[in-house]
Amino acid sequence: MKKVLLISQRHSVFTEPITRAFHRLGWEVQFADYLGTALLMTNTLPQRIFDKLPGIVREPLHRRELRKVDHHIIKLARKFQPDLVFVSKGKTLGLDMLDELRRHSVVVNWYPETMDHLQRMIQIAPHYSYFFNFDPMVVAKLTDSGYQHAHYLPFCADILRDASFPREQYEYPVSFIGSYDRVRYADREHILARVKDVGLHVWGNKAWKETSLNDVYHGYPSNEERQNIYARSKVVISMHVSDVLGTGANVRPFEITGAGGFLLNRDDKKEIFNLFKEGEEFIPFHNEDDIRAKVEYYLAHDDERMRIARAGFERTRSSHTYLDRISDVLRITGINS
Repeated sequence: MKKVLLISQRHSVFTEPITRAFHRLGWEVQFADYLGTALLMTNTLPQRIFDKLPGIVREPLHRRELRKVDHHIIKLARKFQPDLVFVSKGKTLGLDMLDELRRHSVVVNWYPETMDHLQRMIQIAPHYSYFFNFDPMVVAKLTDSGYQHAHYLPFCADILRDASFPREQYEYPVSFIGSYDRVRYADREHILARVKDVGLHVWGNKAWKETSLNDVYHGYPSNEERQNIYARSKVVISMHVSDVLGTGANVRPFEITGAGGFLLNRDDKKEIFNLFKEGEEFIPFHNEDDIRAKVEYYLAHDDERMRIARAGFERTRSSHTYLDRISDVLRITGINS
């Protein structure tokens, strides 16, 4: 049995489905949390106290905690002797530690960040045997920088091959799940406001409370709640970060279609058109006027909307699962050959 050391965050949405995919492929999985100390973990009492310390105290303590994690991972790898080290982001991992791992195993990273993190990716990618990203533009930039082992690997859905199309009772006419920020997501409010009066419901961070959509905001959903919302919504809107260069589709289209939702996706990231068939498996929108027209149309045409939702679900179930993506990683690295 082949063995993989999975380095991720314990509460990351990617950790469990990646683990299950390796198990289904017959691999033994050992997990390590790259924020695996009390002072590094987010939303813990020690971490909140730590953040209030003055920088002159906090910074050396932070470096000490990071070194502690690196030493733990090296010790774990020496004992476990993995055939593959699979990192999901791992932004705080020491580069010397990665080089040490690479002397004994193939070390890959599936890095789920956008073009605005490019300089960090250029810095860390050479310390990996292979580096995967969901945006072809990131892959091209890494290649242009001289790194020859960057590969495109889109996001996917946590769905099984034998999953059935959900038959939910609809509760929400129109839904959107995502963060709001007056700078990074400045356009989300006015685009969504255009369909507020036709049954819009919004979930995300608390910043939505300071917008005109406060009265249709419902808080931050858990992973399970998010999937239920998608399944119980007639129309689900998806928008990536608009002001960041790149062409890759974020994780939302896969989650939405994998839950059986009807995907109405903004058209500014062109990879969505290579992953799903326009007009058959999803519907694109361009701006606030276009979204209004399409929401009204598909709310009034149930059969057509359901046909597209089912086709999107079938596409994701057949082509966009974690089993597909991990199999692609193993094929590209040649680790099964």
